[in-house]
Amino acid sequence: MCERETGAPPEIPEVAEFYDLMTKVWVVDPEERTKVVEEYTQLLYDNIFWFVIVDTAKYAVLINKDMGNVAHSGYGIGAQFAGEQYFFRTRK
Repeated sequence: MCERETGAPPEIPEVAEFYDLMTKVWVVDPEERTKVVEEYTQLLYDNIFWFVIVDTAKYAVLINKDMGNVAHSGYGIGAQFAGEQYFFRTRK
């Protein structure tokens, strides 16, 4: 059963199997790898998994001090999707 350092094992057995196969694909020989890839591809075909990505995690965002219209607080994910709103205060 698949268990990550940061959480409990997945509640759905197929998801745990998918994670195990994804890990296994990197450590088996090439002939076995083909079979493992077929297995996890079939799992994806048979099931619709919805993996929620953590998007409220706080992390540092480094931006040039000459940039304008930059939020001084908030979440980094917002900064990633707001690049078209930034501008340079001075031209070089």
